[in-house]
Amino acid sequence: MTGRKSYVTMLLIDGITTTWLFANVLYYREFSDFMTFALIKGSSSVSNNLSTGITNIIRPSDFLVFLDVVILIVVLAFKVIKIDMRPVKKRVAMLISLLAVLLFGANLQMAYHDRSGLLTRTFDNNYIVKYLGLNVYTVYDGVKTEQNSAVMDKAKASDLDSVKNWLKKNRMSGNVSYKGVAKGKNVIIFHLESFQQFLIDYKSDASTSPLT
Repeated sequence: MTGRKSYVTMLLIDGITTTWLFANVLYYREFSDFMTFALIKGSSSVSNNLSTGITNIIRPSDFLVFLDVVILIVVLAFKVIKIDMRPVKKRVAMLISLLAVLLFGANLQMAYHDRSGLLTRTFDNNYIVKYLGLNVYTVYDGVKTEQNSAVMDKAKASDLDSVKNWLKKNRMSGNVSYKGVAKGKNVIIFHLESFQQFLIDYKSDASTSPLT
């Protein structure tokens, strides 16, 4: 790919990665974690009032992540930087690609030296982003999500039999001191998972009272 097409492609890649960074900035601010493909797949089920929740956590300074994209568009549009129509030599492209692979390998080796099992015993996404960066984490999460989906597709209901048997054999009896303490009482328990501010005073329909 040469000429204008290569510049447009680079701008598109830069725009996509910057948008992904912007989304992760907002998500991390609220949940102290990074977005996953599994989360994106299930986002349709929690899309109601999601925009309201985002506006409550967004800051004007967050849009500065798009500054490099704007600058590149401006300098190319006003020909501050002229588009080089000459094709890149294959030898140069191969050398740059090889250098990128070597640098990534060196970075991965140093990461494993500091934290062994970084990609095999994952329990905190923060470490992957810290050592390898957000883009590598995104690729890793995509591969991991695909592998999990493949395992789930092959799963059978009978696979749970061994788990059920273990739970049945190792089930602990309840605490007798709490048995019957709520008998005859109206007990309503609300368990709110990931409760956010936009739900306060929100009405599901006109006949219900707001959440307070």
